[in-house]
Amino acid sequence: MSNKSKYQRKEYKQVKANLTLEEYFEVKKAADLFGMKLSSLLRYSLLESEIINKVKKSDIPKKQKGKIVDPNLLRELNMIGNNFNQISKKLNIKREIDFKILEEMEMIENHLQQIKKEFLL
Repeated sequence: MSNKSKYQRKEYKQVKANLTLEEYFEVKKAADLFGMKLSSLLRYSLLESEIINKVKKSDIPKKQKGKIVDPNLLRELNMIGNNFNQISKKLNIKREIDFKILEEMEMIENHLQQIKKEFLL
């Protein structure tokens, strides 16, 4: 037999939120009307929200869920990638190899990969 009990205690993580007094009393009133604890109402409201349901149902890989990426960052990275591809294409057309440019392009590619790993995956 394992040491694990049949009934294991759930692990909880506390989340704090700041509400104005008006917001607090609105939420408290709703909890009272439904005969719920404030924490239960908030938990239910959050987990059943449209945003959470979209994330649950989305095709976003688990690794990416919850990461919010600035659209401006994505746009800039796409522009850099496009420029990078245009430079590479022109170098291939010329069929001349400039090793200094090649080194610079490898450095740019490495930086883009680091950014991708840090922010997008």
